[in-house]
Amino acid sequence: MGYSYHRVVIQPDPIIGYQFIPNIYPRISRGNSAFVIQTNEQGFWNNCSLNNMNDGSLNVLALGNSCLAGDGISNHERFTDINAERLN
Repeated sequence: MGYSYHRVVIQPDPIIGYQFIPNIYPRISRGNSAFVIQTNEQGFWNNCSLNNMNDGSLNVLALGNSCLAGDGISNHERFTDINAERLN
């Protein structure tokens, strides 16, 4: 069964099907829990802009499904954000 919150944070995209709405910071409620996500100006579920990644630092791109995205948890709890903090 799908979750109704997808209508709030995802929009149709003519090329890839669907994409997160750019520049949002919604609190999502699901049952008895809630979490916060943040998207950047490109519509990626990410706290940082991809336009600012030319400063010589290491950049890692992770592609995957809802498990990799951290569906159900806030950005700072995802393993990609934890690893980014460790690598910074």
